Parts: sequence; structure tokens; C-alpha cells
Amino acid sequence: IVFIDRATEPVFREVLDPIVVAVQNLDTTLPGNVSPFRARGTSTRDAGVSVRGKLMKRVEGFDLRLKVSVKAADLTALNPYARRGDFAITAGRGDADVDLGIENDALSGQVELLLSGLEARSAAGGDTSGRIDPAALPVRTALALLKDRRRFNTGVSRGQIVIILGNRRPECKDAA
Repeated sequence: IVFIDRATEPVFREVLDPIVVAVQNLDTTLPGNVSPFRARGTSTRDAGVSVRGKLMKRVEGFDLRLKVSVKAADLTALNPYARRGDFAITAGRGDADVDLGIENDALSGQVELLLSGLEARSAAGGDTSGRIDPAALPVRTALALLKDRRRFNTGVSRGQIVIILGNRRPECKDAA
């Protein structure tokens, strides 16, 4: 499975090498039909990827429940996206849990990100201190980066950043 985003510079490309892919009861014509699906594998940069969900046919259109989990992703691979914010990621790993639902054409969901060992520099290349100019980040993102909810009993940060985005967490029990 290949994902390509040509809207970035350079083009973002990631390959998922599936270990398991399963789709059951696939019928896009029968209203009320539920088609569960799942895929599990690794990306070209050794991140573990799991996708689970179900597609439900309505009289007109579809509803979808989707749960995606990515573990130990190399954050430097996201530089085509980071450069839009005038910084470049030089090191770090990330985990992401995405829980999305589309019901009656309305999108809802939540995205949880855990960033470990994040280091970045100015995209201009002049700043090698491993720091990002806070003025270059949206205020809500900068504030979220300051919150480290994972601390030792001593109160010392482990260098992990948790970011949660979303309007509500959909019920995705069948997709889990």
C-alpha cells in the first residue's frame, strides 16, 4: 500500500508493507450492510501501523468508523509538512492514535499524538540549537508543546509531548 501526497515539497511518500489485510462482507449496494476491515503492517521507516474499521452502507452514501494506530514513527519523515511551519525536524519518534467517524456526512473524532525525543531547527538552516522559534508556531500548538503530562515522581520531564485534537471520540467498539 503506497500513500503519496504531491501537495508537499518535497513529495511525501510512505509505503505500508502489510502483514495482515482482511475485508469482510463487502457490499456497497445493500443498505444496512456492515463491512469490517483491518490491516496491520510496518512502514518503510519501521513504524508499526494498524488500521481497523467498518464501512456501513446507508440508503444514500456511507458511514465509516476508523481507528488507526501508528507506533514508533520516525518524525523526520514528516519534514515535508513541518517545512510549512518554517522548521525542520532533526530527530524524534512518535505514536499516533486516530479514532474517526463519519456519520450522515459529518466527521467527528480524536487524534492523540505522543512525541518522544523531538528535536527541530529553523528550516533556514542557520539555527542548529535544536530549538524552534515559538513565534513561528500557532499559539494553541505552542501551548500544547509546553504541556508534558508524563513525568517521573520527581517532576522531571521525560521529554514526551502529548497532543490531543478532536471534537469528540466516536464509538468505535466494533473497529477496535
